[in-house]
Amino acid sequence: MKKTKKNILFFIETMNLGGKERQLRNLINGLDTDKFNIVLLVKNSFDSKSYYLNPNISQKNLNTRSLNLGSYLSIISIISKFRPNIVYTWFDGGFLAFIPLKLFYKFFLIDGSIRNTKKPKYLAYFVRRILINTFAEKIIANSHKGISIYHAPSSKSKVIYNGFSMDNMINIESGLAELKIKINNRFVIAMIARIDDSKDHKTFINAGIDLLTKRNDIVFLIVGDGARRLEIEEYINPNFRHFFIFTGKLLNVEEIIPLINIGVLSSFSEGISNSIIEYMAYGKPVVVSNVSATNEFVIHNENGLLFEVGDYQSLSNYILLLLSDSELREKIGENAKNTIAEKFSLQSMIIQYENIFNSLN
Repeated sequence: MKKTKKNILFFIETMNLGGKERQLRNLINGLDTDKFNIVLLVKNSFDSKSYYLNPNISQKNLNTRSLNLGSYLSIISIISKFRPNIVYTWFDGGFLAFIPLKLFYKFFLIDGSIRNTKKPKYLAYFVRRILINTFAEKIIANSHKGISIYHAPSSKSKVIYNGFSMDNMINIESGLAELKIKINNRFVIAMIARIDDSKDHKTFINAGIDLLTKRNDIVFLIVGDGARRLEIEEYINPNFRHFFIFTGKLLNVEEIIPLINIGVLSSFSEGISNSIIEYMAYGKPVVVSNVSATNEFVIHNENGLLFEVGDYQSLSNYILLLLSDSELREKIGENAKNTIAEKFSLQSMIIQYENIFNSLN
């Protein structure tokens, strides 16, 4: 007897460049379409050039900044036609929108909005979490610390680490030619991150300038874009500005990683960072802020180096240590690569998700 396929609707704010978006892409591309019918619903914008999706996946875009009456009616139309067995939302506002529909259309509702470990400050966040924790059949986070901070019930919660496919690693011999000329055989220290309030680019710059007073065979890449880019560019002392290269937004961030020697992520708070995972997967030693959930998988002096938030002097010292000791760079890089292979397998991630979807009957 042929099994009936389950219908799953995924709902996310945008599908622009970002770690959360890359993880969702990896997940829905990896799910077995012989078992699942998939609809991807995007609230605002979809950068189709950045994300190849399996042609069996139906894509729908509400094209709205806020969930108003018109967009809500569109959601009802999609639900009534698709009749999902499971709705999996990736932002808390999206989850709230589906609570009344869940009661009428009788689907299972999964929350996937816990993607960071920043403590909520406003009462509205706590009210939302109470509703989510009450109405969700499952709550999936990518870190144990996130589950703890948002007080998700242990009976409903599951931690699934971000998945990375070692098969898709890029080894470039050409391409990015202009950037290679700018690097000019110097050591490359990179920070791949949105330029926004959650990332601490000033500490990265301060550490870089401190290093440049000791040696000049280094170049610093700031990969990404964001609302604070102009502020960060102007923060750099003009005497050192030519050592810092801003790449802007890149469609395929992975292409740049083989060019770097050390990966840095200086943050005020962090979930499970795709940038760190990608650095480590390529065997690059990492120097990263000692914030949860980073310290769930980066072990100081084993597969990376941890510095306290804002401590640019320690960041500078650790980078200098790695630059001065090629054996240490190689050892930490190799340990990092092994960590990703063991804990962050894309196939393992997909299997864990499929097990959860299959358990909801």
